[in-house]
Amino acid sequence: MKKLPITLAFKNIGTTKFENEEANYEANFVSTLFSENLDGSRLPKLDRITVELLDSSIDVNIIPPNKFVNICQVRWFVDIKKYQLLDEKKEKYSFLLERLMEALLYAAKELNWKSTDALKESKSSLIKSNYTKKLILIREQSSPNKKDLAFVTLEFGELENVVSLEINNKQIIELFKLSILEYDFGVIARKLRWISNSKVEITNMDNEIIFRYDLSNENLKMSINPQVNTEEYIKDELKLLDAKTSKEDYVRISNKRLAEWKKYRVQ
Repeated sequence: MKKLPITLAFKNIGTTKFENEEANYEANFVSTLFSENLDGSRLPKLDRITVELLDSSIDVNIIPPNKFVNICQVRWFVDIKKYQLLDEKKEKYSFLLERLMEALLYAAKELNWKSTDALKESKSSLIKSNYTKKLILIREQSSPNKKDLAFVTLEFGELENVVSLEINNKQIIELFKLSILEYDFGVIARKLRWISNSKVEITNMDNEIIFRYDLSNENLKMSINPQVNTEEYIKDELKLLDAKTSKEDYVRISNKRLAEWKKYRVQ
């Protein structure tokens, strides 16, 4: 069953722009891991739950879903000063997780959910994992001689998600640092196959991006094989997916594509 996306974010935190961005990266990270651990099959069928953290108990409320919008929004109080005094990341994650649970349990009570076991189990799993989460994107494939096993993983991060090739559960080769805004991981890695006993090939869903790793010399190469668009277009696409790409480059690429689209529409 499709997982229930839950978002967590500060609103009007009242700090500098840098502190506000850092706090929301942390909040997003916690809610993403929580959603990934959540068993959506035992929860009401919602498109999304959004939780806004406010520095005022006066504004605490809930906006339930309706026949037009199947999203539940909860506005929840958080002691911003107490949060800001925390130094360690894990302490901040724990603080945010507690506030998230409080808001979700409040929503469950107000909306008469039958059970909150899935929420409690997700919280417990997240604490046990020490706020880490790794997904297997491509399952194990054995080399032709059956001596090696390769698979592709994605590890969630606060600022970026890392896609890696893993060999025999011990050798990790980083392929790409993916933006946390990207949810379709197949844009980078969808298929894996062994070209020979020592060479592995990973391709994306369009077979346009190809990673090749040679075990014999530990050499990783990436190549681009455009099917419809130009090589320049695919390179820009990689920049948009890359967690390291600056806001200026995002704007430049988006403006360039918008101009191309307008030109096409005129013609």
